Formats: sequence, structure tokens, C-alpha cells
Amino acid sequence: MKRIIFLASVLAAMLILSIGCSDDSTPAGNDLLVGDTNSAEFQFVGELFGDGEIESAFRVLELSFDFLDSAGVFQSPMKNRPVSRASGTTNEVITYSLTKSYVNGWHIFSFQGLMVDTIYNDTVSFGGIDSVQIRTMGAPIAVNDSTFDEIYIRAHYTYTEVGVGAGSSDLSMNLTNFVEDTLSGGMGFTINGTTTETIDALETDSNTTCDYAATSTITITNLVFSASGDCPSGGSMSLVADLDLTCIVSLGTSVDTISVSGLWNFSVTFNSDNTSTYSFNDGTTEWTGVDTCYTDGVQASPYIFHH
Repeated sequence: MKRIIFLASVLAAMLILSIGCSDDSTPAGNDLLVGDTNSAEFQFVGELFGDGEIESAFRVLELSFDFLDSAGVFQSPMKNRPVSRASGTTNEVITYSLTKSYVNGWHIFSFQGLMVDTIYNDTVSFGGIDSVQIRTMGAPIAVNDSTFDEIYIRAHYTYTEVGVGAGSSDLSMNLTNFVEDTLSGGMGFTINGTTTETIDALETDSNTTCDYAATSTITITNLVFSASGDCPSGGSMSLVADLDLTCIVSLGTSVDTISVSGLWNFSVTFNSDNTSTYSFNDGTTEWTGVDTCYTDGVQASPYIFHH
């Protein structure tokens, strides 16, 4: 959560006195202003939701497969798709303990854990219940075999950073269309599903105080990962976020207030050439562009904004 403090401090250093002040214009036939993708407003919300919320959804998905791996039930098709920020470096260290049961076709994991972010010096405790069903022709099977054709995941997480705030995340996803690459050992698949996340936090450091509340819903539609690639090669994601954020930043003798509030809509379509086409709007201004899925030759991130 200290990521918010960091972003607010950067904006203040750029002398942004009131977020939302940018050079926008209105094209003919369009009711929305055209936003500047170099503006502080876009950079801030793009980091917060384009990277942050979407990254969180994939983190929950990867943990679900980690649980299956640890129980010896299923080798994760996400195995080589790292939980990492868009910089391409793995800065999060996640540890957990869990108990497992198998009831009515569901692998049910109860878990507690810690996530340490070594960049922002965050330590977040989390816990919850994760239920996973492996299916063949719609029928659950206890252990993966060559006949499986669907994985259904339902998860509920709660998380807390002591003295800062708390939140929760609910996820429901289906994975289908599995294709194995016998040479690389990788596995392609398609994801459909939704996640909903809430957060309420108040964070301070020596220069900044941020009061932050948000509810967001992500819808994933036919998101395709190939067997040999780490970035989506098709499909789309959309995010609707109701945000209320106020940060007061003191830099020397200057005191700046940064605020973002209201309903934000984000959509991204993934292309087969390792790019994505995105659109952000807050009801009055729209930011659009094309981005490239990050890769450093070792690992890659499916996340969106890598400026």
C-alpha cells in the first residue's frame, strides 16, 4: 500500500497541485475530452489500476495453482508466468501455510500468509479460502489426468497491513482450451472470469498522508495465453473502479493536495503481436493508446502499463 504514498510523492515533486489539470481537447463528434497519456493523472491511475488491480487478480490466480502444486494435484500452467511488477523484476516474496480438503469434487484450501514487497517495504498479511475444481466434460475429477479440459476457481481473500488498512478480494474464473507444448513443457489456455476487490486505507510517512477507499471489478473475456508465450495473445479485460483518494504532500515549504475520485472505466484488448490496445476514461476524459507486453528475455509480465 506504500505504493500509493510513492506515487503521490512523485506527483507532488512534479508540482501537480490538483490532479485532473491536463492539456485535453475535444474532437468533433466525441463527448469525451482526449486525454494526454503523458499527464500525471493518467500515469497515476494507470499505475494504480492498470498495473495494481490487474496484477492483484493474476496474483490470486497464481496462488490458486501454487496450492494445487503443493498438494501434488496439478502442475500449474502458470508455473513460468511470474508474480512480478511490470518492471520485470520479482519484488514480492510470498509465504503461506495451508490445510487442504476434498469435498464434493472441490479441492478446498484454507490458508494464511504474508506478502513482503521489497521495493515499497510493505508487509501484508492475508488469508482466506480457495476452492478449485478440475473437470472432464463438466464432471469433477480428484487428480489431474490427460482427460481434463476445464479448471474452475473460486477464491475469497482478506488482507491487512497493520496500522494502514484492509481489503478483500473475490475471484471466480474458468480456464479452458488447454494446449500443451511438448518441447517447452508449457501449456496454453483461455481464461474467463471476474474479480471484485475492496480496500480502505489510511497511510502516512514523514511527508505524505493518503486516505484511500476503492471498489473495483475486473471482467476477463477469452484471455488467451499460448503454450510458448508469457503475454496474452488474444482476448480482453475491463475494469470498473469507484475511487476516493486524497493525499496531502509536504515538500519543504510547499503543501500540495492530490485528489482523485469518481467512477473510472478501463478496457484493454490483447493482440497477437505482443501488444495491447487500451482505453481509460473518467466520464469526462478518455486516454487511449497501444502498449507492449514487457519482457526481458527471462521472464515477462501480462500487465499493462510499463512507462
